[in-house]
Amino acid sequence: MEDHPSSDPITEPGTDVRTYRIEGLSCIDCAGRIEDAVSRLAGVQQAHVDYVTGDLKLWIAEPDFDMRSVSALVKAEGHALILEGEKSQRVSSFPRFLLSD
Repeated sequence: MEDHPSSDPITEPGTDVRTYRIEGLSCIDCAGRIEDAVSRLAGVQQAHVDYVTGDLKLWIAEPDFDMRSVSALVKAEGHALILEGEKSQRVSSFPRFLLSD
């Protein structure tokens, strides 16, 4: 598992940024395996799992992305993905500080 910066990565406009909870996650190795597996799914630009908070943050390029594949990967590691209370935001444009004059 890579060390991730505290800020969000640069994402393409139209990308959904979603945050979910993983129930019972307390192991950094499990978090790394989940992060790696989810990152390889078609439509996922990036995934980050925080084993301390149990948060799974996804950058998704497909608006109709099916979360069942993510849930199955999390379940395979012995945990449950909590889909209720999802936090989501759509990136509509690049942040102003990234645009040059």
